[in-house]
Amino acid sequence: MNYTEEVSKEKYFHMKIAPIPENEAERLQSLESYKILDTDPEASYDDLTQIAAEICGTPIALVSLIDGKRQWFKSRVGLDAHETHRDLAFCAHAILEEHIFEVSDASQDERFFDNPLVTEDPNIRFYAGAPLINTEGLALGTLCVIDYVPNQLTDGQKTALNALGRQITCLMELRRQTIRLQQMNQLRDRLLALLSHDLKSSFNAVIGFSTRLKQRAKDMDTHAIVRSVSHIQQAGQRAHQLLMAILEWSAEHLEEKKHAPERVDLKQVCDDTVIMMGDLSDPKNIRIQVQADEGVEVFVNRCLLNSTIQNLLSNAIKFSNENTTVTLQVEHSPTQVSVTVEDQGVGMTQEKANKLFEGGSSSKGTAGEEGSGIGMLLVKDFITSANGTMIVKSELNKGTSVSFTLPRLLLEDGR
Repeated sequence: MNYTEEVSKEKYFHMKIAPIPENEAERLQSLESYKILDTDPEASYDDLTQIAAEICGTPIALVSLIDGKRQWFKSRVGLDAHETHRDLAFCAHAILEEHIFEVSDASQDERFFDNPLVTEDPNIRFYAGAPLINTEGLALGTLCVIDYVPNQLTDGQKTALNALGRQITCLMELRRQTIRLQQMNQLRDRLLALLSHDLKSSFNAVIGFSTRLKQRAKDMDTHAIVRSVSHIQQAGQRAHQLLMAILEWSAEHLEEKKHAPERVDLKQVCDDTVIMMGDLSDPKNIRIQVQADEGVEVFVNRCLLNSTIQNLLSNAIKFSNENTTVTLQVEHSPTQVSVTVEDQGVGMTQEKANKLFEGGSSSKGTAGEEGSGIGMLLVKDFITSANGTMIVKSELNKGTSVSFTLPRLLLEDGR
């Protein structure tokens, strides 16, 4: 029979399908964190499975993990199948227990007597499964032993099977910790690049405004000087806020913390960010045109939203020719907002545009501007964490349009 097919309830009317655990969503999410499903066999697991078969005196032993619709075998002795449908799985019953789940004679058990795994190949009679319970108290699967004849484990065999099951769980935890360490190392590299890219841009704004003020102060009236100092202050504050945002972003990834969201007016964010971009746009005489209605709000981390729009504008200016326009447009529907940054620059192939958020080296701008390209990783991470989506459209020598959507925060008057 096909072990992966859903059970026909008409043909197997009496067979008992295991109920879904109350914590199923949490259990499946935890199982996914191990990145173990559909991986290749590993000797460390196979050795323990073989020992279980030897100690319990059974021809079959399995490390079975219960997915949403199947049981998949990370390790198997005496069985050719790689998986079966979850409805057929004895292990789906075993994960509901705290201790070993044992069926002495499946052909005489009302839950399993007409189960296809009992009535057909492999003709299971005896089953015993030790649940693999992780550090979060979630049962992910079992270490089980199976026989073709009725059987019963001794107390010593049960103790050994439980001990081997704990070793399987330890291997899985080691695997998860290794994955986390690899992710942390990748995050470290990304953080260093983000600090270099985003903070460099912010401090360049401070330096640029300060330099212009120093050069022109003698010819400026008091009002103009105050305005320039205000720009410098805003740029400094933005650099500080950005640093805090990057540190918070790193804490979210390293310590699984979440950014504290707040009500944010999109037009205000757009206007503030455009002021920050003057140091980049002015030397190329690029006009940034904001098209945004008042009162359109989202519920997000303000600093990361600032950084996202700043990164998109920075890229647009970088790849625009002199004396052109970059458009920053906010559109909204009753349920979401869409922010689009569109330039009239050099553009790129759509194939390259599709890889824009993968990070890595960045091409030089039209005025030779350097960049790491890493800032777009922050953009992608933020939009994804805020339940948004991104779309990039580009054509060589005609410009690029980058859009992202976010769920809209409706005001009390429903606007």
